[in-house]
Formats: sequence, structure tokens, C-alpha cells
Amino acid sequence: MKTGLRFALAGTVLTAAITSLAILPSNEAYVPRTQNEQGAAGAAAYLHGLRANQVTGEIDQEDVLSAIESLKDMPESSIGLTWGERGPDNRGGRTRGLAINPQNPSEMYTGSVSGGLYYSNNAGLSWTEVNPDQENLAVMTIAYSKGGDVYYGTGEGLYNNWTTGYGASTSSGFPGAGVFKKGANETEFSQLSSTANFSSIGAIVCDPSNNDKVYMATNAGVRVTTNGGSTWSNPITGIGSQGTCWDIHIDAGGNVWGTLGGRTMKSTDGGSTWTEVSKSNAGATGLPRSGGRIMFASAKDDADYVYTVHITSGNALAGVYRTTDGGSTWTKIGQKSTYFDPFCSSQCQGEYDLSIGVDAANKNRIIVGGITVWGWEQGQGWNQVNGFGPYNIHADNHDVVWHPTDSSKVYIVNDGGIYYSNNSGNTWQTLNKNYATTQFYNIGISADRYVVGGTQDNGSWVMDGSGNTPNTGRSLGPVDGFSGDGGFSAVSWLVPKIYFTEYQQGRIGRSENKGQSFSSFWDSRSSQGIGSWMTPFYLYENSDDALSTDSVQFKVNQAIRSLGFANAGQDTFVSNIKPLQESAIMDASTFKVTSGTLVISSDASGTMTGDGTGTFNATTGDFSVVFNGSPAAEIIATVDVSYAAGSTVSLGSNTNGLPFQYTLPNALGMGDSIVVQDPVSSMFIVGFSGSVWMTRGALDFMDTPTWYKLANITGTAQAVEVSADGNYAWVGTSNGRVYRIAGLQGARSYGTADLDSGATAVSVDLVHSVIGRNVTSIAVDPNNNDRVLVTLGNYGNQNFVYYSGNATSANPTFSVKDGNLGNFPVYAATFDKANSNYAIIGTEYGIFSTTNVNALNPNWGADNSGLARVPVFTLKQYRTNKNSTDDSDVMEGDIFAGTFGRGTFQTTTLMTTRPIGIEEQEGMEEQATIKLFPNPADEATTLEATLAEGTYTIEVIDLNGRTVLTQDVDALVTGLNQFKVNVSGLGNGMYVIGLQGKADSYTRLMIAH
Repeated sequence: MKTGLRFALAGTVLTAAITSLAILPSNEAYVPRTQNEQGAAGAAAYLHGLRANQVTGEIDQEDVLSAIESLKDMPESSIGLTWGERGPDNRGGRTRGLAINPQNPSEMYTGSVSGGLYYSNNAGLSWTEVNPDQENLAVMTIAYSKGGDVYYGTGEGLYNNWTTGYGASTSSGFPGAGVFKKGANETEFSQLSSTANFSSIGAIVCDPSNNDKVYMATNAGVRVTTNGGSTWSNPITGIGSQGTCWDIHIDAGGNVWGTLGGRTMKSTDGGSTWTEVSKSNAGATGLPRSGGRIMFASAKDDADYVYTVHITSGNALAGVYRTTDGGSTWTKIGQKSTYFDPFCSSQCQGEYDLSIGVDAANKNRIIVGGITVWGWEQGQGWNQVNGFGPYNIHADNHDVVWHPTDSSKVYIVNDGGIYYSNNSGNTWQTLNKNYATTQFYNIGISADRYVVGGTQDNGSWVMDGSGNTPNTGRSLGPVDGFSGDGGFSAVSWLVPKIYFTEYQQGRIGRSENKGQSFSSFWDSRSSQGIGSWMTPFYLYENSDDALSTDSVQFKVNQAIRSLGFANAGQDTFVSNIKPLQESAIMDASTFKVTSGTLVISSDASGTMTGDGTGTFNATTGDFSVVFNGSPAAEIIATVDVSYAAGSTVSLGSNTNGLPFQYTLPNALGMGDSIVVQDPVSSMFIVGFSGSVWMTRGALDFMDTPTWYKLANITGTAQAVEVSADGNYAWVGTSNGRVYRIAGLQGARSYGTADLDSGATAVSVDLVHSVIGRNVTSIAVDPNNNDRVLVTLGNYGNQNFVYYSGNATSANPTFSVKDGNLGNFPVYAATFDKANSNYAIIGTEYGIFSTTNVNALNPNWGADNSGLARVPVFTLKQYRTNKNSTDDSDVMEGDIFAGTFGRGTFQTTTLMTTRPIGIEEQEGMEEQATIKLFPNPADEATTLEATLAEGTYTIEVIDLNGRTVLTQDVDALVTGLNQFKVNVSGLGNGMYVIGLQGKADSYTRLMIAH
């Protein structure tokens, strides 16, 4: 019999280590960035790292154009996903341009820097997207011509520089594809082919007297067309003519103002000739050259009144200047001080956010916006127009636009969308209805299909159906007072009120009030200080963890019932008493009803005597008593209870009291107690720069969790993924490395989980490397830990999707699965649980899918129906092992997408009824009949199993297949039996423990330490 047992167990060793457990997978006030975080620079550096070539540090426009060209040959996917918006539909993302039709001010256009163009026909009360399939969605600037033509320019390279140099080549901003135009009598926008290679267009203005004459500011100087965009030329010649043009502006007299590098230029003859207005030595009444960005504004009806803002090379305010004589002389009306600098907070970012506008009704009043918004009026000086409350203006302001016919109305666009004032800027309100253009870095989904996620400069949000529409979002609270840029987010599937989110630089927090407030939960060994701009984390949860080392105590206590106090003269009481557990057996001989010193007691048959009479039914708990007189004190009924062996009791987990069932192995009487394994567990894994940490206490708010260092890594973690069984974690870094962390099922303590203990049960391996590339995501097949997808960023490369079919082996191999994909960054990936060969990826240009990722060269197809060709940073599939508790179906398989420019989306195309296959059902049955606790074990562990009466053998086998312990035991009863196994002689590590009888056998993983 022992020989048979060994062979039976040896065949299960390799698979048991992977598949032994039944798991439940987890899967509007603005608060500005504060303290010492990097602000817009941190966001820009992060995006630059995802997208720029790792060798040159640039995003080459030729690479972008080649990628866009490759899309023309891409087929539609045969999977045919259909996407629907999930919001937030009440918050906009970064917006740099807005144009109002001067002939019909109810018509407006605005646009997101990565989400495309939007249109309103009701003065901004609601918005509609315009052609989400347009060649480029990086909208920067919009203008109406005299005759009603509409132009918009694309590419954010001018104003999102936080690395080196200027323009698209080194900017983190999404590159443009030139200018798009819609004629006054046309319905569609089309790309002006003459501008297709223009990557960074900062401003477009139309000549007020010539419908076909249009100017634009680019990273290579001024450009002008005189034929409606068919051809363009540089109107400025000579040294510096190809320098950066920060802004282009036409005043009320038709004079054109522009910049070349730090010079201010002016043309008084329609752009034919240009003269520098600025001076290297300006003196008291001159306009100096600028070391940084420049922007203009002028009075609506007076060409002599022109204002300009200069930014320093360090992105602070250099000065605000105005002329009242058309530029002959200038006055400095604003300069940086301790009190005043709209462009500086914890850092300065005037190149990123700069706006200025002149009051349409008062040429001596202006509004200047940066991080904050300020107003200036002659004779009154400067005052701050906004704060950061829910009724004020969002930070990072990019354009100020006055209404063309109503001077009391003014609009500001910023990182929070569109803001509007109807009293010249005294109070403000948002105009973001259906302007769903937030930029999500990452999202999570709840068991109730809520979407939670973190955004660029808009904090973290949840769409939980509690708003005006199903897609209305609710902003989450700060972490320890910090907010700004949100990041990775999650909602507990076990305790739905527990939320996790992060803000920039690793400020990760947890909430037990559905995100109203968050607090950090590091211990003395872990630290926020080692977090990156986006610090990846993964919440893994298990409602039936057979290896859990946690426990709860069950103690047999009396059942008790208070009847309160008697009414005047009342002596008769009829009631019922119920034990807390349905399986409890009430002992009639112990039942009594007391009131002060008065006692009426029951005998074994339920007949009650004493200070009165009555009856008691120990089966139903019903009783009736009559006191000899009306009792004065509180009336209390009590009864002793016991439990038979095999009784089922309902217990509460240490995790928020979550209920679970336990079958008692032995009979218990009054006062007896038993320690029971708590099967509810979780892991919270965080990837930092240089290390990976884990805690199993993230759901426990009673104490500060203990953190364990799982691994040291080279580089900064960018992606963390955990296998469905919770035994493997995968970490991808910013320098192209993929690490596998194995043995997490046994990582329960400092000795088994922490690298610094020297005896950890966890192993860490570098399994794949593409040096210098940015690992953007990792996906693990929920049905097979060996199947792993890795995606990469960085333009100017080949090979963006890698796949392994043996990822848990000693020497895994990864092969390129780009197939017919173009060469552009891929940010997200997921397998489909029901169709394991299906793979879906999120890219710089939307979503693509294949029906056979195993193929040598998979055939990818676009899968963007209902979704713009927008960057997709996150894909999450809804997966569950939950079984229906009624006749309804349990559905899974829908996929959620977090986009960087269009909010969040969901597709139900792949949603299916959750099946319970043969293997899963067998696993559930085994899980129900054998348990092991404590596990991990130090000296001894108890094996508990439901067995037929007879003799059995326990055998312990290490992962090399060697038998290291055997023990014969007898099941004395048919039913639940317990056997103590001495494991003190085993070395630290993972083992398979088996129980074999004549007709049945069971196995379970065990950790010894």
C-alpha cells in the first residue's frame, strides 16, 4: 500500500505545487499636487520613458508616421469587440484649445491632447465626440476662419518638454499629424496633407480679413498659408527663422505677433515682413527677449493694447508686459515674488501651463493662468481668481477665451477640462458633461463591476453608479493629504468597502469607507520614499486559502435572550430563545428564566418550576413562564448548548468578520473551545525602484501591516501581475527586465517571505530581458500559469509583444508575437479566460486582438468599435470563481479598458456564464474534504479529512519526489477525522502531504519552517 501511495503522490507533485488551491481572484473637488513631488515634470518623464526610443531619448516623427501608415493595412479583428463608455462623463482631461463660432456662439469646439476633438451646439452644456477614427487625436489648438472654416492643429511637443530640447523629438507629449480642416459647408474634418509631417503645432490663427490665410506656430518656426492650407511657407527668413515659435497672435488691427526662440516678432503688413520688437538690452521701456515660453493677448477693439507673458528657462515667471502704443514702449506689470508666481508651486512649470486673455469689456484688465489663475487690472494690481475647491478652477491652465458677443462670459481650459464664468471671472463652473477625456494611468474593477482608477492631474476616481448617470464619476480622497496624479487602484472583492489607490511617487493608501479618505499603511521597514511616479501594485484575495496560517477561536457559550422589563402587573411571558448557531443543541435541564433573585428552572423534559411555572421546548426554543408575582428586574432567559461531532458552525474571519463554514471534528460542550483555521487571506504586492514588497495584512485595519521584502530587482518596477493560484508574481521593469517570484503560497512570515531572513520559501529569477526597453504590462493566463504575455513600449524598435508557454519552468523561453502589428508601443494585455488562445492588447493606437496568440506569427486585428483610436494603458478582464446562490447566472469575461485620453470603457462581447468544469468540481470536492492547519507548520500540523472508517497512510513528499515521512493512522469513525503529523524534522520548504486509503486518496501542499 505504501508503494502505491508513493507512485500516486509522485505523479501529483509537479502539478500540485501549481494548481492545488481553489481561489477567488481579486481581481469633485480638486486637490492640487503638494509638497515635493515632481508635478508635471514627473508625469512627462514617466510618459517619455514609456514612449521614447531608449537609445536616442527621442520620439522620432518618422517612427510615428510609419506607425500611423501601418494602421491603414490592419484588418478588423474577427473577435469583434464592441466597446461602451464607462466614464467619468463629468470630468475632462488635459485641454489646450477652445474655439467659439463668432457667427453662432452656441457652437464650440474643444479637444483633448490625447482624446480627440469635441463639439457642442449648446454653448458647452454638453459635448459630442467628433470622428474618433481621425488620424490623430492630439488636439492642441482650434480656430474659425472669417468664412466659417474650422482648423485644428495637433501635437503637444511644444509644451510638454521635461527632458532635453524642444519639440516632438524629445517631448513626452503625443506627437501630432499636422492640421485638420472642415470647410464651412462640410461635415467632416480631413487632414491637410501638406502638414502631415508637422508634429508640434502650438497655435493656429486665421486672418480676419482673408478667409484663406492662416498662421500657425510650430516647433520649427512660423508657417502661413494663403490658399486655405494647400501649401505653407515660412514668412520669416534669416538667422533663427526655424526656431521655436511659442505663439502666434493677430491683434484688432490685423497686426501679427509671433515668436522665434526668445524673440518677439511683429508684422504690420499681413506677414510679408517681420520686425523684432524685443531687445537684448531692453531698458526700462523696452521688451526683453525671453529665456523660455512666450504668449500674447490683445484688446478686442484696440490694436495698441497688447500683453505678453514671458517664462524663464527654469519655467518660472520672468514678467508680464503690456504696451499701449502698439509695441513702441512696454511696461512690466507683473514679476515673480514670494507672493506672486502663477507658474510655481512645489516646482515651476510655465512651459507646460501658460494662458492669458484680455477682458473683452475692459482693455485694462487681463487674466493670466498657470498652475493658478490671477487677474490684473490697472490701478488695482494682481489678485488670485481661483482656489482649488469644487467651485473653483482646476490647476494647469492652458487657454483663456472670451465670448465673442457677451463680454461677461469667459472660458478657461485646463487639465480638468472646460471651466466657464458668466461674471467676467468672479465665479466659475465646469462644462464637462460628456466630455469624457480623462487620462487614466491604470484602473481596477470591483466585484460589482465598479471601475476605479488613477488619472493624470485629476486624482483617482470611481464610477460606482451613484451619480446622475451610470458613468458619472466620484473623485476619491487624498492619501494622507496628498493628491494630484492618481495611479494604480483596486477595490477589495472580499470587503467591497475597502479601496486602494495611489498618488504620484508611491503614495499608496487604503480606505475602509469606499474611498472617502485614505491613509498609508507602511511599517518601519517599508517606505514611500522608494516609489516611482507610477508605483505598480497588485491586490490578490482568496476566500478559501488552505495554506492560511491565520486562525479564529470558536468557543461554546450559553444562548441568551432578554425579555426586557415587565409591564405593571404583568407576570406571564411567552417567547423564544435561539442559539447563535443553528447546529447548537440546547440542554433543557439548563434552561432558566431569571429576574433579579427570582428563578424559574427547567428539568430535562422541559417542565419549569421555582419562582413560578412554565414549559420549555428544547427543539424549537419556545417557552412560556408565569412568575408568582410581577417581576421588577430585567427578565433574562439562558440555556446551555453543545455541538455534536460533524456539526457545521458559521464563523467570522479576522478579515472584516467575513463568514465561513466549519465542520466540527469532535463534540463540544459548554465552555469548550477550538482553534479553527481562518481561510480568508490576501496579498498586496508593490513594486518599487530596486525591490518588491508584500504584505498579507492590507485588509486588516486594526493594526499596521507587516511588510516583507520579496525580491531585489535591477531597475524600477513598472508592472506587477499575480497568477490565478497566488503562487507566482511577475514584475516588469523600466529597463526591460522581467522577474518571476515563485513560492508565494508559502510566503506567510518573515522567515518564509522576507529576503533578508535568509531562509525564504520564495525564489526569484530573471526570466526575460530586453535591455533598455520599458516593460509596460504582464498578463498571465488564468487557466495556465505557464502562459505569460509581456508587452513593451518605446518607439523606434521592433518587437513589442512577447509570449511564453513555459513560464514556470527552470528556463522559460519568450518568443515575439508581433505578427502583423506595426512598430508602436503596446501598453496592456490580457488573455480571455474562456478562449485561452485569444489575446487582447492595448496600444498607442487603440485595441488589437488575435484569436491565436500561439501562432508563430499571430494575425492581429483592430478591435475598436465604439472606442477611439486612443492610447490604452490598462486592460482588465472580470473573472470570478463565485457560484450562484440562487437560480441566476454568474457572468464573467467582460473586459474593461483604461484609456489615456478618453476615460474608461467596457466590452461585454466575451461575457459568458461562468462554467464549473469537471476538474474544478473535483477540486471543490477535495477542498471540502481535506484541510491542513496550521500551514505553514513549525512542529506539527493537523490533517483533517472526511473519511470512511478504516486504516490510512499519511506520506510527506518533497518537491523532488522523495518520501521524507510516513505515518499510519486509523479513522475511528465514518465522517470527520483529525490526525496530528509531527513535521519538526523537516527542513524549511514546500512539501506535498498525502493521505491514502483502500479506495480514496487526497493531497495537499504543506509549508514547513
